[in-house]
Amino acid sequence: MASLTQLTEHTITAPQQLRREIAKVREDGYATTSQEAGAQNYGVAVPVISLNGRCLAALGVVTLERPASVGAVVPVLRIAARSIARRLSMSTES
Repeated sequence: MASLTQLTEHTITAPQQLRREIAKVREDGYATTSQEAGAQNYGVAVPVISLNGRCLAALGVVTLERPASVGAVVPVLRIAARSIARRLSMSTES
């Protein structure tokens, strides 16, 4: 695994910790970040999954304040991700 660059004191740089985080993301179905890329940057992201189950992309938001509830953000992102996946599948069928 390539070395992981520390951008802030919260950046994950240990490969084993990153593997644990990836396993958690797979289990939860979404990812969060807390000041890992920049001070006061908080993020939430979900995968954009194709009709055949392949991950095409990720859709996320980054805020300057910790979201009051990740539980409120994730469903909205999932709806948008499904819409994007449908539109992408229609564009490939044409």
